[in-house]
This record gives sequence, C-alpha cells and structure tokens, in this order.
Amino acid sequence: MKRLTIVVVGTLASNPYAGMAWMHMQITAGLRRLGHDVYYFEVTSTWPYDPIRQMKVCDSEYSSSAGRVAVGAAKQRRVHNDR
Repeated sequence: MKRLTIVVVGTLASNPYAGMAWMHMQITAGLRRLGHDVYYFEVTSTWPYDPIRQMKVCDSEYSSSAGRVAVGAAKQRRVHNDR
C-alpha cells in the first residue's frame, strides 16, 4: 500500500469531551498504524471550551494540554497493543 499524507480535521478544542477526543485521536492513531503520515488539524471559528472554567475562553491552555494527553495515551496504547 502506498504511504499517504492524511489530515484528520475536527473540533477537539471547541468540544473537548471524552467521546469527541477519543474519536479524533483513534482515527489519527489508526491511520498512523497503517503506515500513513497523519496530522490533526483543528477546524473551528469559535473559541475553545474550557470545562474546568465552564466557559469558552480566548486562550488554548486547556485544549493544548488535552490534545497532548490524548496523543500520549494513543501512543501508549499502541505500544502496549503491539507487543
């Protein structure tokens, strides 16, 4: 199979709930496991939602850390499942 460059688009930062986060990250992780170069691209024109402050905010502090945690968990899961 030819290695492709794939961009997964979503709204993880504006909708940072577990189901949305895992859906986008599992798609991204699955395509990487198939050998493709995969990137996640946030496509929204709204401010990100911070569930800790329970409001939309004009910074990406929560959404950036949530994205890093989700990507790290997906990588850990891959390492564990590939053994």
